[in-house]
Amino acid sequence: SIGNAAFCCPKHLRWKVWLLAARSELWDGSADTCRKLLAQAQSDAPSRVQVAVCIERARAEEFLDCFDEAREALQEAHACEGHDWKVYLEHIFMEARQGCLKVAKEVTLNALELHPATGRLWSA
Repeated sequence: SIGNAAFCCPKHLRWKVWLLAARSELWDGSADTCRKLLAQAQSDAPSRVQVAVCIERARAEEFLDCFDEAREALQEAHACEGHDWKVYLEHIFMEARQGCLKVAKEVTLNALELHPATGRLWSA
């Protein structure tokens, strides 16, 4: 089972098992289980990868048409250490997919102020 697999992993890798299980549950239509597994992944993830879990949570919420929750997860990712440019890129793409082009442009401009040398942000 997934739980057994997670507990057989070294503690610093356990979050990845929960994350993959959450994806599986999402595709299976089990939104509540997906959210619980993502919460467990976030609980087990080292601080340096918290951003990745938040992004995954945002993607899941967007897939479930819960856009406010997706934006909340991205805001949480922005608050994580490092202010990773990938969070901004994910935020830009999510807003653009939802047709919120003005918001996407604002996020892009804010991102470029912090990360002016990141070509992927310029192309967004």
